[in-house]
Amino acid sequence: MKIGLIGTGKLGNKVIEEVKIRNLELVAFDKTAKNFDNCDVIIDCTTGGFNERVNNIHKPIIVATTQEIDAYPQNVPVLIIPNSSSWVLLHSFLVTLAKYQKYHFVINDFHSENKKDAPAGSARKLIAALEAENATTQTLCIRKFDIKGEYSITAFNEYETIKIEHKIHDRAVYAHGLVEAALWLIKQKSGIYTSQDFFKEFTKS
Repeated sequence: MKIGLIGTGKLGNKVIEEVKIRNLELVAFDKTAKNFDNCDVIIDCTTGGFNERVNNIHKPIIVATTQEIDAYPQNVPVLIIPNSSSWVLLHSFLVTLAKYQKYHFVINDFHSENKKDAPAGSARKLIAALEAENATTQTLCIRKFDIKGEYSITAFNEYETIKIEHKIHDRAVYAHGLVEAALWLIKQKSGIYTSQDFFKEFTKS
């Protein structure tokens, strides 16, 4: 598989390392997305600019961060996966809890002091999904040091308390997930896919 990469920040550099480990081929770096004719799939690790590039995208593409998207490329599969760790599986479990019974959720969101959004995109998506099921939520955001990404979620009601913690030790986990997602995406038909679509492959009975 030949990969084109947009963005060489912390996440992009981890993708480069993962590509080398797997002996795959990295064929292009380009913020405009104009020079990716020789790649099989594009991984976009930037935090903005997708709308300006959209007309130049003619290959399957993964959007690996949280950014505003107003339009999508046509006739190619597009995967929106701002968190490529196993967090998505926990997200699904927590939403199932909210559907099953009324809980109050406390979400602690810890990230690097350089992270601009608070709550983080993954936390905002979880909060919206929980509140769509009429659950109540409370969020604490901490931005300190070089925390790779930590979530601590407590769900409680008058009957029980459930606690879940998810801690990232190395951003390589995101890069690993993105390369796995790229291998999956090139087999898909044109359309818009989410992280839930990708992770369904691992939850089939």
